[in-house]
Amino acid sequence: MQRPTSATAFGILNIAFAIFGVFGILATVAMFAIDIDPGNNLGLQIMEENAGYRMFVMLSIPLGAISIALLLSSGIGLLTVKPWGRKAAIGYALYAIAVGVVGMIANTMFLFLPLLEQAKTLQGAQAAGAIGG
Repeated sequence: MQRPTSATAFGILNIAFAIFGVFGILATVAMFAIDIDPGNNLGLQIMEENAGYRMFVMLSIPLGAISIALLLSSGIGLLTVKPWGRKAAIGYALYAIAVGVVGMIANTMFLFLPLLEQAKTLQGAQAAGAIGG
């Protein structure tokens, strides 16, 4: 039996995106570990002022690590043409859609709207960064 091309392609993509996800998790953890002046970063300033948004981001780290492990395992399962690889890939896809919607709502409520409010009081490059960022 010949391996399906789609299983190979999606297996490789899942592994590649899992690697990118590891870098994203490491960058997020580094953001919390490194002492950055929140006065120079409006996003961090909002995170310090809003406990709900900070909790959302802190909860996203372990959930992201679990989803990365699922994505990596589904990629390996797809490459080895295991039935559980397809099921894991579909499960990850459903999870990613749900988390994307929740993340969009949380970022709009906790980050985008407060940034636009702060942009009204700022001038110059900071206002442009708050609006465009």
